[in-house]
Amino acid sequence: GVHHRELPGGREVLTLASAMDDSSSSSSSVAAEERSSWKVAVVGLNERDFVSWAQLLRQVDESWGEEVIREMFDKFLALFPYCHGYWDRYARLTEDAGIYERGVATMPQSVELWVAYVTFLRERGAESGEALGRGKAATKHVPDSLKLWGMGDASEIEDLATWAHPELEWVEARLGLDLSELKLEWKRREPFEDALGREFYHPSPLPETDLEAWRAYLDYEDALPENPSRKAALHDRCVLACCDYPEFWLRHAGTRTPPPLASDDIVLHRSLVLESQGKLDDAASLLSSTGARLAETAVHCANFERRHRNSHDALHLLRQHRDNDALLAHLAAYQALALADRSAARDQLETALQAPHPTNRLLWRAYFHLEAAFFHDPYHGHRLHDLAHKAGPALDPLYDVFLADLDPDLGTFLKRKTDVLLRR
Repeated sequence: GVHHRELPGGREVLTLASAMDDSSSSSSSVAAEERSSWKVAVVGLNERDFVSWAQLLRQVDESWGEEVIREMFDKFLALFPYCHGYWDRYARLTEDAGIYERGVATMPQSVELWVAYVTFLRERGAESGEALGRGKAATKHVPDSLKLWGMGDASEIEDLATWAHPELEWVEARLGLDLSELKLEWKRREPFEDALGREFYHPSPLPETDLEAWRAYLDYEDALPENPSRKAALHDRCVLACCDYPEFWLRHAGTRTPPPLASDDIVLHRSLVLESQGKLDDAASLLSSTGARLAETAVHCANFERRHRNSHDALHLLRQHRDNDALLAHLAAYQALALADRSAARDQLETALQAPHPTNRLLWRAYFHLEAAFFHDPYHGHRLHDLAHKAGPALDPLYDVFLADLDPDLGTFLKRKTDVLLRR
């Protein structure tokens, strides 16, 4: 989620940061371990507070020692991986080009990070052509990537005639080509590009106008004929700026096919996107690949079957997991509410609440909710009275109070039972 600074923590951080400044000015020989303790003092208040980290990392220089520097930046970038400026600073403090490799693997659409990487290599006389080429390929379709093209060989200008960007007039004149179609495409895209606000990550919330601009641009791109690389590039750009907003990650999932060993949560997100697009066969095929291994996955698959196929297929999926208490409770609710078969639901719970699970609170609560959902039934008073007797201490006193509200005739019995339980 979005990380906001809390006032009490913020005041403490300012005090500690000031103390660090005073300490640095009075003594330049503070040991690395002492500075590491400052890290604990400042960031330990709330390790996900971006402001605390920013104040801390501003103090860091080479004198802190490589071990401490790496520990701090690794921790920070694990929490905030889309901060390109911190990848650059980390690499320069440690003189390690491998840090850039980690950074561009995390955020390949970041033109700024690729530019910093190539600049770092050239400043040290290292070969930069390979990194520059990868940067151009990774940021194609990003208008700002013209910065990278400006760092390369002029002979590569032909590649600039293959995608829509704001310098097509110049490319057309240099190459003597007719780029009318690409220029028309850019004209269509230009209003969307101009409407985008912040295109880099920051933990502060984005204005609603920025979010609306991204939604409109993604809607435009998704409605165009399929162009996987261009579509993926725009979604990658979007999640850099909007990574604290789950809606954009869900849309991003719709542009990719999950890898064979993808976790179930990724597959479920992808299936939701396919379902929302009306691609029901694709969604069903993807869900079947999970094998409904986990409880959450099984419920998701069952609900999909209920919405689009056959409620009895959903029932079959849930019955495969009757050894899971949570799914057994869900199965009973499904039978009672979706299939209108209260008798089967009661049988499921009655059977499950026999040995060896006669005091299972989760199942007793499911039984309670099943009966309470049908309090309009003229026999519900008797059923709830029986339930209260059977459950004994397995049903919380608060449930007894609610049962009493449903049926005042149970009041005397339930009050006596509650008093006994509360004295334990």
